Amino acid sequence: MEKSNETITILITGATAGIGKATTIRLLHEGYNVCFCGRSQEKMTDLLKILKEIPSSRYHYQTFDLFN
Repeated sequence: MEKSNETITILITGATAGIGKATTIRLLHEGYNVCFCGRSQEKMTDLLKILKEIPSSRYHYQTFDLFN
């Protein structure tokens, strides 16, 4: 049985910049469920503005630093 992208959830860290941001946007365009985090609230706000433009995107997010 083949799974659809809608049934797969992916976790991305560092989603507010660089490769993490590009990957988050790409996977949401492809229909995956995405959970993501980033350290910067300002960058997270900018990312969320972009994600609002993706129809039917499903995601959960949190701003925090995994370092500590």
